[in-house]
Amino acid sequence: HNEDKAGLLMNKKVIKTGWPMEYMDTTLSPYQGMAKRDLILFPHRIAPEKQVEIFRDLKEQLPQYEFVVCQDQQLTKNEYHNLLGEAKLVFSANLQETLGISCYEGALVDAIPMVPDRLSYHEMYLDEFKYPSDWTVDFTTYKAHRKDVCDKIGDYMENYNKYLPALKKQTFMLTEEFFSAEPLLMNLKETQLTSLSNKEFHSLCHMMFMISNAGGTFMIHPNVQLWLRKDISRRFEALITSPYSPTLFQEFIDAHATYQNILSHT
Repeated sequence: HNEDKAGLLMNKKVIKTGWPMEYMDTTLSPYQGMAKRDLILFPHRIAPEKQVEIFRDLKEQLPQYEFVVCQDQQLTKNEYHNLLGEAKLVFSANLQETLGISCYEGALVDAIPMVPDRLSYHEMYLDEFKYPSDWTVDFTTYKAHRKDVCDKIGDYMENYNKYLPALKKQTFMLTEEFFSAEPLLMNLKETQLTSLSNKEFHSLCHMMFMISNAGGTFMIHPNVQLWLRKDISRRFEALITSPYSPTLFQEFIDAHATYQNILSHT
């Protein structure tokens, strides 16, 4: 019975999808094409696993460049985006990273991401932008490889234009594979939501509710909202064109309540 039902839940498909940040390119478009200066950013939070002390030491080693720890300043979003637009390089020595939004933001405005070959960076970034993981495992290993790290930064900064073609390729890859929910949204578009039971519909809504949670702010993709509205309409049409069924009526009420609850958090 289950195999006859359409939809990713009933077919138990695994859909590889990215984080829904299609809006970011438009958000950052005013900052694209800005004049670059010899600016290197640390856009991560100040936490032990981000190893900001390495970045601060690099500032002492490379005084010819401007180093900015973004969280040292109380920047507005516009001020932060302006820094990204002016920066040539975004640096990471992170020991914990599951996605790395700030490096993606930098790439969108042509700031080179310099990342260790570990964690999610290993899968997400081209070799041109990764350095050996053992260079920054901790501050001790960093000191042992300090010259290597400094030389790598110098290469990026002094030969910035040389890396732009690879950076364009990198940005496209990040957008398509890691920062777009298009595979999931297309699957939902093809799914006949009316074939789902009330419980399955709630599970689907909950999944979309969670996948759209970005930094504590709930943002439901407009296409998902549209498809949910259409599903509510189909359920209502089925309700008024069929013989009265308490079960069908309750399913419509519950589905509508779930949808309204989602919208109330957007």
